[in-house]
Parts: sequence; structure tokens; C-alpha cells
Amino acid sequence: MPPPAPTRASAAFSSGAHTLEGEWLNKNGGGAAVVALPPHPQYGGTLDNPVIEEAAYLLANRGHPVLKLNYRGVGKSGGAWSGGSGEVDDAVAAAQYALLETARPNVIYCGYSFGAWVALEAAQRIDALRMMILISPPNRMFDFSQLANRTAFFAVPGAKAEFCDLPALEARCGA
Repeated sequence: MPPPAPTRASAAFSSGAHTLEGEWLNKNGGGAAVVALPPHPQYGGTLDNPVIEEAAYLLANRGHPVLKLNYRGVGKSGGAWSGGSGEVDDAVAAAQYALLETARPNVIYCGYSFGAWVALEAAQRIDALRMMILISPPNRMFDFSQLANRTAFFAVPGAKAEFCDLPALEARCGA
């Protein structure tokens, strides 16, 4: 018998001058807060992305409050695509909001593709970061050299992820 579907609630929070759209799954869960970061917004990356939705669902059913977000300019989020830096700001704002709303001491980033790169970049600015879950990190397109300095991460390469170079990722991380 499958576990019950997690509760859902809409969210809105600020990232600089922009109000961003989000969705909570299991907001009152007892585990570390999770911020789920979708893939590239210029290629259809939204909080409803099937990979992000599945990851959020699984984490919520394991007791974590999960905040999915739409980057600036996506869905009901204000602003426009910024080339990456603003989307990193959005991830930092989402983590701060999640920590405040859940009163949890730690946050986990779960990013898919572009969202994995955003997680890595934003991680440098979040002291309460507990770990990162990187799904199909696009290390063929973006610099993941900082990953070697991170001890708390879990990378999940996709079987058909054309932008994820698994041997290079393993070499970078000393696996």
C-alpha cells in the first residue's frame, strides 16, 4: 500500500525585488527542510517538472518539509531570467524562507540538472546547509569544481543525461 500523498500548500516569498511562487509538500514535517530546485527555466524548468515532483514527493513522504519553487520569470514568479546569478539568489532566498517557515536548523538542496548547479552555487551562501542531492548534475556545461570541497552531497546521474559526465564527476570528487 503506497504512503498517503503529502499535504500541499502554495507559498510566496521574496527574492530581492521579486516575489517568487512556491509549493510546499509536507510543510509540517519533522525532518530537515528541503528546497527542490528545478531544471533550466528557459527550457521548461518549473516546480511541476516530473523529476522535481517525484524527488519532492519521496522526500516529503520521508518526513521532510519540501519547498519547490519557480525561479524568477517562471509561472507566477516575478522578474525575468537573469543568466544564472539571479536564479542562485532565488535558491538562497528559498532556503532562508524554508528555514524561517519550518523553524528547522538545517536545509537540504535537491536540484535537478541546472538546479543541481544552482544548488552548488547557492550552497556557498547558506551556513545551515546540511547536504545537497544533485540529480543529473550538468558538469559538461557548468563548472562543478567546487564540488570537491563539499563533503555532504549525493549525486544521482541520469542514465540518459547528456550533460552529466559521470567519470569526470567521480574523478572530481575522488570516488
